Amino acid sequence: MVSILPQGYSKIHTPQHKIILVSFFVIFSLASKAYGTKLAIKTGTIEETDDILKLSTGISIETNYKLMTDLTFWGRDYGPVKQRNYLWSVAYKIRPFSQSFTSIAMGGSVLYQSTAIGFRNFSKDKNESEVEWNLGVFLGTYHEIINSQNYHFGVYWESSIFPAGDAVYLLVTGRKQAFGLSFGAHI
Repeated sequence: MVSILPQGYSKIHTPQHKIILVSFFVIFSLASKAYGTKLAIKTGTIEETDDILKLSTGISIETNYKLMTDLTFWGRDYGPVKQRNYLWSVAYKIRPFSQSFTSIAMGGSVLYQSTAIGFRNFSKDKNESEVEWNLGVFLGTYHEIINSQNYHFGVYWESSIFPAGDAVYLLVTGRKQAFGLSFGAHI
């Protein structure tokens, strides 16, 4: 069976992951009922300043007031290491030209990263886990290929820049950029 979920997302491993996903869907439900909007599923790749592309999946919602929110998640399992990442963005989306199919979005991002190392053959003292949060700036560009009354299809490029902890004083940043396809419906 083919899955659009990133590697390791067939099971949600911790209560924090469940809380993030459930709260995001609640926000989506309230926003779509209140404002009427476009809802989209996104699939693509994400790059984390290491020049390695990883499969990512996301959900995006845009209101009639040009506000958009977006949740992108990706992860990987290799050996005893499990990584899970969630990138939540809220932005204002505009069309720079009146008859254009291209739009840009600017706003903020919240990044949640968790890494767990679990050894089966050793004592639990050697197992480790780490959770990190970060706030950053978001920029996205979107191009609609098909936009009808009921559905839409397009391509996107999104980038988020985060201060890299204490190294922010040295102007060191962390970057996450994603590009791919989005398809969805008008609600």
